[in-house]
Amino acid sequence: MFIRPIIIVLSLVFAMTGSAQEQSELTLTRMDELEVLFKDGKYLSYVTGNVEFETRSGEIYCDSAVWSQDEFVRLNGHVRVDDSAYSLTADSVYYDLVDSLITAWGERVELWSFEDSIYAVGPCAVFDRRRDNFYMNERPLLYLKYPDSAAMVEVLADSIAYTGDSSLAVAVGEVVISSEEFASNSGVAVMNGDAN
Repeated sequence: MFIRPIIIVLSLVFAMTGSAQEQSELTLTRMDELEVLFKDGKYLSYVTGNVEFETRSGEIYCDSAVWSQDEFVRLNGHVRVDDSAYSLTADSVYYDLVDSLITAWGERVELWSFEDSIYAVGPCAVFDRRRDNFYMNERPLLYLKYPDSAAMVEVLADSIAYTGDSSLAVAVGEVVISSEEFASNSGVAVMNGDAN
C-alpha cells in the first residue's frame, strides 16, 4: 500500500518546517485519502475517511481534517479525542497547536477532565490544555466531582468557566445548582471545587 511511503515523505517534509518539540505535538497515523497543498509558504494536508492522529498523550479520531503542521488542525465529523487527561466528543473541533487551545462545537459537545473530576455537556466548549481551563456557553450542564454520584454537584447556567489550577468554577445567567445535599438558584455562582 502506498500510504506508508506518503506518510514517511510527509514526515521528512514537515521535519524541515519546525522544531522537534512542535513536530511531536500531532502525528497523522491513518486516513483513507490524503491531499497535500503548498499554500502561502505552508503545507496543508486535507485528509478524509477514518482519520486518526496521535498526540503526546493520546489519540484523535474523526471523519475528515484539514491540518497545517505545527499550527492547527480542523477536525470534522464524529470527532473523538481520547487523551490521558481528558476525553472530548463533538461534531467539529479546531485545535490550535501553538497555544494548545481547543474549540469544539456541535449538537452535543462532551468534555470530561479526569484529574479535575469534571464532566460538561453543551453545544460549544473552549478548552485550554496548558492552563487546564475551559469555558462553555449556550446553557451548558456541568458536573463537579464526576463520576462520584454521592458527591457530584450539577450546575446548569447560561455560561460556565472553570480554572483548573485553582479549581474555581464561575456560572453566569440563570444558574441552577443541585446535589444530594442542597439546591440553589441564582444569577451568578462562584464555587471553589477544592473547598466544596
